Amino acid sequence: MAETTATISDDAIQAGIEEVLGCAVTPFADPQGKVWFRIQGDHEGVLHAIYENKPVGSLDVLKSIKALRQAIFSLKGHGNGRTQNGYRTK
Repeated sequence: MAETTATISDDAIQAGIEEVLGCAVTPFADPQGKVWFRIQGDHEGVLHAIYENKPVGSLDVLKSIKALRQAIFSLKGHGNGRTQNGYRTK
């Protein structure tokens, strides 16, 4: 069975792709206000799937990236407090 680990990244695109491929992504801000993404799941398996050119829905990836970018603005205090798919949006 694949090992499940947590990875920290500041890349919304990487986080979006990994979310579509089955990892759980949680945005959070550090004390300085920089937004990071905690990616939990089979990180190595996802990278392996990407390198093997596994088909991924481009619209699904774009929607995930959009939601994560909206979370960045919300965590920095630029949103109005509404939520969609668990992420704060404008």
